[in-house]
Amino acid sequence: MEADIIKHLCPTAEIRRLQMNGLQFPIMKICDRIAPHVKMLYRKKLKKLIVIIDREQRLITSEEFEDAIRNEISSRGISCENIIITCPDRNFESWIVPFLNERCELTDDHQEYTEGKNGKAVIREKYKSIGRAYVETVDGVRLFKLINPHKLREISVSFGRFIELFEEECWWIKRYTGQLEHFR
Repeated sequence: MEADIIKHLCPTAEIRRLQMNGLQFPIMKICDRIAPHVKMLYRKKLKKLIVIIDREQRLITSEEFEDAIRNEISSRGISCENIIITCPDRNFESWIVPFLNERCELTDDHQEYTEGKNGKAVIREKYKSIGRAYVETVDGVRLFKLINPHKLREISVSFGRFIELFEEECWWIKRYTGQLEHFR
């Protein structure tokens, strides 16, 4: 889902999947997978690298998780100057749920605060209640692209940290600030 969202929001981005998910991977193992990608992308002279990893059920905060990954990468002699490490608080869907009403439609007003909750479980329950199954690579992508990033920033601490660091030009962000007249 995240890869499809990034492909849409940043069509020229190079995406690398770590092929690991969940709580069972310690920070050192995660960084074992990240480090070669970072080194290779630095050799390609990319300006910005974005690492998105869900906090899942880890007992540390999303901010502590981001810092731990950054520290482990730095300890390997890799500069983190051009790396944005973002960790949705529990999972990426927790950035969608606040604007999802009971009919599984997005609204402009947030419905609930889901930072730290399992957003995927909440979305699945909402979809189940209307007789549908949630498909993250279809529904998650569609829903996330419709969210106002500035409103999400106001209610999600983890998304706020990400957007604050994300300095690149982005049509999705501009569309809500009135700077882009025609968007995709």
